[in-house]
Amino acid sequence: MAVGFGAARLLAGARPEGRTASTAMYHATVWGLTALALAMMFAAARSAPQLRRPAGPAALPRRVARAAAWCAVGALPWLGLFVLARRVPLRLVWLWVPDAFLALVAAAAAGAVVVVLRLLRAVRSGGAGGAPGAYRERKDGAQTGQIRQRISGGAGADSYRFGMDGGPYREGGRTWYVS
Repeated sequence: MAVGFGAARLLAGARPEGRTASTAMYHATVWGLTALALAMMFAAARSAPQLRRPAGPAALPRRVARAAAWCAVGALPWLGLFVLARRVPLRLVWLWVPDAFLALVAAAAAGAVVVVLRLLRAVRSGGAGGAPGAYRERKDGAQTGQIRQRISGGAGADSYRFGMDGGPYREGGRTWYVS
């Protein structure tokens, strides 16, 4: 582009300029938006498997704060696209800097995926948390969950030992509670 403008200046009769314009701002914009798009794609790829994993117990304010923070992060590229569209028609941005525009659109699409996945995770983890029978740490350091320990018998027979009537089951310095 600089060569074309220099040739147009020479054809118009102007003297050649000794100083050329810096492309640092252009490179910073393109690579910054590309890094943002990659970060959003990484966040979306990391959010997808978390839907399958059972969420641990968390209080409602904490779940809401976490979901709101991820939604704000995912909406950041959309905000940039909105501000850009208010200042310049997007068709001109596509015409003059297609690489930066594509990076911004990719970041916005990945940001939308992050928002959807994180909201789904927040809605799905609305219960008491944890899979049925999962062991969870209590505040006093003990663990709760279904207690079932396999004990092999002398003749190869297997039996199971449970905590008595929801009471604690102690073994190896740990206390287990049946829930």
